[in-house]
Amino acid sequence: AVLGFASCSLTWYLPLSLSLSLSLPISLSLSLSPSLSFFLGTYNVNGQTPKETLRPWLGSTSTPPDMYCVGFQELDLSKEAFFFNDTPKETEWMKAVSEGLHPDAKYALVKLVRLVGIMLLFYVKNEHAKHISEMEAETVGTGIMGKQRLPWPSASASTNSDICVVNSHLAAHIEEYERRNQDYKDICSRLLFHQNDPAMAPLTILKHNVVLWLGDLNYRLSDLDIDHVKDFNRQEGFETLHSYDQ
Repeated sequence: AVLGFASCSLTWYLPLSLSLSLSLPISLSLSLSPSLSFFLGTYNVNGQTPKETLRPWLGSTSTPPDMYCVGFQELDLSKEAFFFNDTPKETEWMKAVSEGLHPDAKYALVKLVRLVGIMLLFYVKNEHAKHISEMEAETVGTGIMGKQRLPWPSASASTNSDICVVNSHLAAHIEEYERRNQDYKDICSRLLFHQNDPAMAPLTILKHNVVLWLGDLNYRLSDLDIDHVKDFNRQEGFETLHSYDQ
C-alpha cells in the first residue's frame, strides 16, 4: 500500500553458479497507482558470453511484467576488467537481455550500472518510464573494494514511494558465512541515497518502502546432500530447506 500497489508479484530466477564482495543498488521513486509486477533475475555467467537467446527465461511469464531488474555476476573475469573497469561483455549481455524481454510489451532501459564483473539492468514498460527521473550517483564499497570510490545510480521521481534494487556478489565458500553477514551489514549501513531536498536525511537501503535484493549471495544449504535438496524442492518442502540455510 505504501507504493500504491494493490499487489506485487515477483518472478525469481536463480541459476546455479573469485570472491569479491560488491553491491550495485538502484534507488528510485514511482508515481504509479495500479498493481505492478516485477521480474527479478540474477545470473552468474562465469565470464562467458551469451550463446543463446534469453527469451525462455525473461519471457517466461504469462503476462509481461511491468519492470525487469536483471543482475549479473562474474561478467568478465579478466584482469583488464578489474583494473580498467572496461569490458565488451557489458554490451553483449545488455543486448541479450534487451532482445529476450517479454515480446508482448515494449520496454525502456532506465539504467545500466556495472562495476568490474557485476552489472545491474533496470527496464520498465515504456508507459512507466516518464515516472522515473533525476538520476544521481552514490558510492560504497565492501570487502577488498572497501577503500575505493565506486559509482552507484539513484533515481527519484515526484513522490515518496521508494524502491531500492540491490545486486550483490558476496564472499564465496561455505565457511565464509560470517563474512557474508558482515558484507550485508556494511552495505546496509554505509550506502546512502541523498534526497532532492537537502534538509531531508539521506535514505539508507532499509529506509525504502520496498527493497528488492538479488545476486549471487553465496549462502549455502548446510548438512544436506544434493539429492535431498532436489527431493524437498520437488515436494515444495521449502520450510525444511530453510532450516538448513545458513
